[in-house]
Amino acid sequence: MVIGGLFLLSFLPETSFLRPVSLVDEVFGPEKTTGYRFQNDDIANALDEELASISAMEEVGGQISATQRYDDVEQLNSNQIIDYGASTTTDISSFFRKLTNEKTIAKQPVRIAVMGDSYFAADAFSALLRDRLQTQYGGSGVGYISMIPTNKKGYRPPVFHLANGWTKHRMDTPSDKEQIGLDGHYFKAQPRANAYVYGLKNYSSRLAWGDRFSLYVANQLPVSIALTTNEEDRQIYSIPPADGLNHLQINTHVESVRLEVLQGDEATFYAMAIDSKGGVCIDDLSVDEATGLHLNDISTEMLANFNRVRPYDLVILQYGSLLSKRISLEEYKQAMGEALRKLKHTMPHTTFLLISAGSQAIHWQDKVASVSMEQVVECQRQIAKENQIAYWNLYYTMGGEDGLKKLVQAGQASVSPNEMGRIGSTGSINIALQFLKSLNEAQLRYGK
Repeated sequence: MVIGGLFLLSFLPETSFLRPVSLVDEVFGPEKTTGYRFQNDDIANALDEELASISAMEEVGGQISATQRYDDVEQLNSNQIIDYGASTTTDISSFFRKLTNEKTIAKQPVRIAVMGDSYFAADAFSALLRDRLQTQYGGSGVGYISMIPTNKKGYRPPVFHLANGWTKHRMDTPSDKEQIGLDGHYFKAQPRANAYVYGLKNYSSRLAWGDRFSLYVANQLPVSIALTTNEEDRQIYSIPPADGLNHLQINTHVESVRLEVLQGDEATFYAMAIDSKGGVCIDDLSVDEATGLHLNDISTEMLANFNRVRPYDLVILQYGSLLSKRISLEEYKQAMGEALRKLKHTMPHTTFLLISAGSQAIHWQDKVASVSMEQVVECQRQIAKENQIAYWNLYYTMGGEDGLKKLVQAGQASVSPNEMGRIGSTGSINIALQFLKSLNEAQLRYGK
């Protein structure tokens, strides 16, 4: 049984129990404080084989020679990155020039933001991408860390994260949309709100430390916080009032951070960050069950403020896997086009890359049924082309309509009764590996 597209789900009875769920539920274990840690064999096997054909996806995805002309690639289903912004000032070649400039990357990090839905939430995609690019180009630290974990499981696998005394406001239920941050959230501090974070070194050795700590907060009144770095040095910091977004930056060796809000009940907090002064920094800004439409709710002022204090060289966007009858494709195309134009306007020096929706399946009437996403994927390709940004077809790379179903059969994904499919840990690793292959090929074709 094949269901022809997520939009046909609108014909299911209103009493149907089918509901969107986090695609990362099966990736990580039940422990909420320390999070999931790759077993040594799991990560070693994936990294040793690295860009080899280790996933069920590649059996169907196929390859196109990196020497083929751009026009030929555009006409085919392809797992290559297509740059519809070629020859613009922010085409993907401009990103590659920053990435490979040894003089500048040693002094200033190349920042990448990953903004996606449940396919990529909780570092399911970003973790391996971060590890490989930091290994190749330098850098350390886990990057952007929200004040409390924002995914449904309540933790982020590469980070040990304990937090108390915070009120979370999410994009779909905010008290004030003007305050929504880049990851679709903002936080209010209750009296003595606190957080304790560090990167898990046995997840990736480069997560164990950074040489820069940052805090992002909007405050019209003075804020006072206590920071204890590496379990030994407690300091009090005052953050004066300011218009827009405040950025507290401390240049020091950082392995762990304890933060306590001493004064700041009226302030709006967004995130901490543990980074390096050079190399590659990758921020995971993905949100469970997001469609990408929340980007329109982030104010132009907020986007400009983040671009001022934390500018990105590349923004990767991946949405569409959970589109439903609530919006038509034409409405989605228009809304995402508006969001991209706003992003490009407020981040004028940033390269953008749109990743299509992935393959989908549901467990329906005791069977695993594939869900055709071809119309959604084609819509997203048109969005990328019309807005002159780069594009990667994840749906095709996964094997098309039956891709997720085959991953289920290979043990890399699961589909529970009356729910959408879930990517497993091995599946997430393989998606990241396939993207790295495509990124390497794009560098050969577009790098200048």
